Amino acid sequence: MFPHSFSISQKVRIALLLSCTLCTFATQALVISGTISDDPYPSKRFSVPVSNAKIYFQSPSSVLIATPYITGQPIVMPPVKIIMDSITTDTQGKFSYTGLARAYDMTIVHPHYATRGIVINPRIDTSIDVTVVSKNAHAKISGKVLTLIILTKPTQTAPIAMPPPPIDSCFITVSFPRSSDQIIDIPSITTTTDSLGAYSFDSIPLSYNVFPVTITVSKVGYRTIIKDTVISTMATIAYNPALIPAPAANGDSVYTDPSAPSIMDNITFHLYDASACCCGEFVERAMTYDDTAIYLNYQLNDSLCKLYRCIAAGSRTTFTGKIPKAGTYSIYNAQQFYCPTGRMCPAIYMLPTKIGKLTVLPEVSVEQANAHRIIIPTMASSKKNGIIQISYSPTVSDNNASITISTIAGKLIYKSGVSAGSTRHLTTVPFSGLYVVTLSTNKGIVYSQRLSVIK
Repeated sequence: MFPHSFSISQKVRIALLLSCTLCTFATQALVISGTISDDPYPSKRFSVPVSNAKIYFQSPSSVLIATPYITGQPIVMPPVKIIMDSITTDTQGKFSYTGLARAYDMTIVHPHYATRGIVINPRIDTSIDVTVVSKNAHAKISGKVLTLIILTKPTQTAPIAMPPPPIDSCFITVSFPRSSDQIIDIPSITTTTDSLGAYSFDSIPLSYNVFPVTITVSKVGYRTIIKDTVISTMATIAYNPALIPAPAANGDSVYTDPSAPSIMDNITFHLYDASACCCGEFVERAMTYDDTAIYLNYQLNDSLCKLYRCIAAGSRTTFTGKIPKAGTYSIYNAQQFYCPTGRMCPAIYMLPTKIGKLTVLPEVSVEQANAHRIIIPTMASSKKNGIIQISYSPTVSDNNASITISTIAGKLIYKSGVSAGSTRHLTTVPFSGLYVVTLSTNKGIVYSQRLSVIK
């Protein structure tokens, strides 16, 4: 136990020193030897030894946790890498080092060659031959970023690939992942595509040949692509990725007015496109539907965004139309590829993405209403306290039925259960406006009627 006369920092240092000392006594010393030589690729010559290369042996990065004697609370220290020793290669590029039988980070430094770091295990890697490349070694990656357009309408089942148009202002990033053969941190590099979708990295650094890199291609409104590849000295890699449009992947949303429409209503769909810039122009807007889905079709002209350098803050537009069949529908963003006026373009559609859901209520006939023996006025006056009189005489099969009155926005104003036998209901509404009166049974919604309350 530490004496009380020591400070907390002294006790932490003593504990770490004792710990390292015990490890030294408990670990066997081993010899590591090898040769450092250059990699002549792509030149067709023999490799030559690298003399006077400095080799550092470091402990792998680790987190130390110390517990001071007085507080008893653990202290987590920042990750550290301790240089255990260093040696220099001879005129033949050879080296020999006697160290502990533990893992090391071995870093090779020379003024004319790229620094290289590897992880070694002396129990296995007793003889190591390492190649290094010139400090001026570099590779090139270039190409075009294209749009993977799918020619598919909502009713089609088999997508058809079309010639992809280019994507401008797309971000391309080359990063250098760490591994047992790559422990040197190299900052990632980024560029953007031009108006033709072209990009180029003309001088990518590398620590050795067949060097692993990761290419990330991204733009708002498209699905990101990540590709792993390798580069070598003076090599040129052509990479032409095709991005899939994802118009609803960045927070697109929609709401309807009214929120609980019937088949008799003109429904207004308020669409928010998060990927559009604030001055984007929506053209060729149209609402289409099938038995289960509603599609909001449009093209987005972003030429003003480029002209005025608008930010991608999102933009809004509306669609209006009727859905003649009652039911529950999924709402899809069906943005199309933009085609400028006067240009011959194919009918290209992006992949529709689900952004909402809508239930369209029925508007039944008088005969169907009489079958349920329900009497609801179509108009009431707020001068009479907004009183609504409802008469309903359910059949035996309609047990557990209920009548609700809601605002157009869906806020519940009144609800009452009804059972077999004649029942009368009197209720009030808080203010004038348009309401929805709905009759539900154990079979679901069987009747819905609009009610206008006036002054």
